Amino acid sequence: MRMWFIPSMGDQNTLYILKVTNARWTLFHYQIYMHRATSDDHYYNDPVIEYFNNPLVDSVVMKSVSPQKTEWKAYINSLQLDSLWDLQTESSIRGMPVVVVDGNRYILELNKKGKYKYLFYTTLENFQANNNNLKRFMEFKKRLLDQIIY
Repeated sequence: MRMWFIPSMGDQNTLYILKVTNARWTLFHYQIYMHRATSDDHYYNDPVIEYFNNPLVDSVVMKSVSPQKTEWKAYINSLQLDSLWDLQTESSIRGMPVVVVDGNRYILELNKKGKYKYLFYTTLENFQANNNNLKRFMEFKKRLLDQIIY
């Protein structure tokens, strides 16, 4: 499972990777800092267009994290990972505004024995009260992050 958080403002993206290998769970937290395009010698000759069309990673910080309030087995059970397969991506939810120019974005990637699912959400904080699907995703995010320490 990979969960990306891409903020509306700023150059710092966050990635969490949760995986199991031989019945052993690991969770990694990545901070990815993007390079701001500010000079005039770029391919697109416009720093804003350059930033989006030709992004460059400036640096990456990775930390292995683990649950501190409980043991791994209880933590994994609390995440209810199997229930994530029932979530709908934003474009599949009726009544969701599909044109949001600015806002935080989340990407959730699930992979289990060759089965893959990709979910994309924008500005969940603004719409979760009106949609159970979005509320379930935000509750998962809270369960994932509340129990870990850096």
